[in-house]
Amino acid sequence: MNRFGASVFWRGAFLAAILSFAAGCTSVTIKSNKDESSVRQLKRLSIVINHGEVTDTQLSNYLIDGFKGCFSNAPVQVDYSLVSALDLDTKSQTERIKTFNPDAVLVVSVTTYVIAAEYGGYPTIKYDASLFDPGLTKRYWRAAVDNSGGTALMKLRMHQMAGKIATQLQTDGFLTGIQVPEPPRPTANPTHK
Repeated sequence: MNRFGASVFWRGAFLAAILSFAAGCTSVTIKSNKDESSVRQLKRLSIVINHGEVTDTQLSNYLIDGFKGCFSNAPVQVDYSLVSALDLDTKSQTERIKTFNPDAVLVVSVTTYVIAAEYGGYPTIKYDASLFDPGLTKRYWRAAVDNSGGTALMKLRMHQMAGKIATQLQTDGFLTGIQVPEPPRPTANPTHK
């Protein structure tokens, strides 16, 4: 092998190592608690996603896509909505929930965004996932979710998070038939797409 061939080989090997390392650099953990007296099988579920002051809806769309994959064969009807950072009328969510008439409402909200040193400087987004009664007055279930990893892996991270939340709701007795699909494969594209 000549010098040029060896150089190309090592560059390719280095790039492959970086991509395989990046593909594994996500971590989604969940801790939950439930009100035992509120456990019941849900037939209709409204999911409200709130990414706080982030005006780009791409993360919310990735999360919804992840939930859709999990609920594709589950015996539950699901309605999805996004809270806009620029929404002037907060009553629109309440009206949408009333119109759908769910058994419960799952609200997934960003609580904190940190650059965590323990993950090599990768951003960690902390979420509160809470399952409420349809009137949003009683909490049935609550989870703290830590979602960390590279910014180029946001689609993968959101799909993993949806799978963890749906699986935990099933483990805790609120859902059945959850199947977490294979998450999307990460690409070398550093954007969220």
